[in-house]
Amino acid sequence: MLLILAALLQTVATLGTLDLRWLVSLETPPATGPAYDATTAYVPLRGGGLVAVDLDRGSIRWKSDLAPGIAPSSGGGLVFVASEGVVQALAADTGVTRWQTSLPGGLVTLTWDNAWLLCSNEAGDLAALRASDGELVWRATLGAVLVTAPAAGLDRV
Repeated sequence: MLLILAALLQTVATLGTLDLRWLVSLETPPATGPAYDATTAYVPLRGGGLVAVDLDRGSIRWKSDLAPGIAPSSGGGLVFVASEGVVQALAADTGVTRWQTSLPGGLVTLTWDNAWLLCSNEAGDLAALRASDGELVWRATLGAVLVTAPAAGLDRV
């Protein structure tokens, strides 16, 4: 018990010595939570737009004028954004649009998982797109709006 307490106190002391490495100013506050990959945070802005922030330096790598309506997702070298029934994939390194696909209804979740992009809408539908090109692979009617992002595992969602 004493060893656990000593380790906990050492951890708290270490956390107290964290120092700020960088600070980035954004034009407007974030609209939702960002998406991350190993080197970049993709932050949707409340006033519209998406910025890619370098996690090592705190510099802005690129900015897109897209106005994501929901939290973005990232994976496989792409960043996925959705607004007004359209899903777009941007190159993670440049922000250039690679593909876009229309889906019915207002989208509420967007999740990349192992080369799949899972999209749910306000009507309670769940769709799976091939993340590399936006091709619709399947769509299912769930009958209720998802309140959290779906999770994929092996060959199931």
